[in-house]
Amino acid sequence: MLHGAENAQSSISFVITMCHFIGDMFTPCAHRIILLIGTRMALVTGTLMVSGGFVAAGFATEVWQLYLAIGVCYGVGHSFLYTIITVAIPQWFHDRCSTANGIICGAVSLSGLLLPYLMYSCNSSLGYEWTFRILGFIFLGANAITCVLVKDNPRSATAVGSGQNQKKIPVLEFLKDGNFIIWVAAAIAQLSVAYVPSFFVPSYASHIGLSNQQGSFAILVMSISNLVGRTFSGFLADRLGNLNTSIIFNSAIGLAALTLWMYTYSFPVLMGYAVVAGFFGISYYTLMPSILRLILSPERYRSGFSVFMVLVCPAILGPTLISAIDDHIDAEPFLTHKIFAGVMPIISALIIFLLKYQLSKEFWSKI
Repeated sequence: MLHGAENAQSSISFVITMCHFIGDMFTPCAHRIILLIGTRMALVTGTLMVSGGFVAAGFATEVWQLYLAIGVCYGVGHSFLYTIITVAIPQWFHDRCSTANGIICGAVSLSGLLLPYLMYSCNSSLGYEWTFRILGFIFLGANAITCVLVKDNPRSATAVGSGQNQKKIPVLEFLKDGNFIIWVAAAIAQLSVAYVPSFFVPSYASHIGLSNQQGSFAILVMSISNLVGRTFSGFLADRLGNLNTSIIFNSAIGLAALTLWMYTYSFPVLMGYAVVAGFFGISYYTLMPSILRLILSPERYRSGFSVFMVLVCPAILGPTLISAIDDHIDAEPFLTHKIFAGVMPIISALIIFLLKYQLSKEFWSKI
């Protein structure tokens, strides 16, 4: 499909970016549809759209068809599933909500470890068409389990059918909430560079003279470390507080980029950065639901989550913008990536510290 096409890699990258962007932007619509048709039917709809997107991609002959199959169909389906899971977890886990989120996010990292090898094997022997179709059936089976097991807690204020959820909360009410806006700013800062290490470490490895195998091994180590880090961040958050844990993890990943990655010119040092970046990176997805629920009341959480996802959506373009800046300045290659990957999480940590001060004046408070 892409043989001989110019900028093929950029086109595929845009498909992935488009998928995430549409998924986040569709969240308010997914929220209203879920309230209308119910959690179970929305799960089935999301499952069919995700699997259908992969199967349709197997018949694609042009890149624009991938935009529709993966970018739109998969993106919308993912929005249904992610919205339901993110809202349902706090309904069932009150004291250990972040631990539950960490386990689920760790499972996502595990799938990210296994699927690339499966895709490589299938693509080598069967071609991209059947690779996409097989992925569609795999996701159909995995998400079918979700459709059976996941449901709302009928006693929760955020459950579908609850009287509080039927009331429309004006968007302006959230925009006037100072703590909500502070958390949006912190989320944008950390999410804009959350994927920079995993996206660019392989290219950076080639830049410093390492082999493709060494670059791939760095990503493998980063993924394994990320699996452990996501789970541990949830466990730690339930003991130290979600904001405290987010400050620690953002500070650590920022300092790692400004120290380790900034002076990485050999394979052993790159491995060290891969371990640290994997462990402390992307804690956002583990901690975000609990922090948002801390800021908003349970009655406002579902609607607030929809508004939040739309507001932080532009952060998805972070890696693309950083690459564009790096291409247009006269500096060492990847220096822009290193600086942004270090500075933005530290800025996020400072903003979260401000949010913590807003919620509690005590420095050592568990929050």
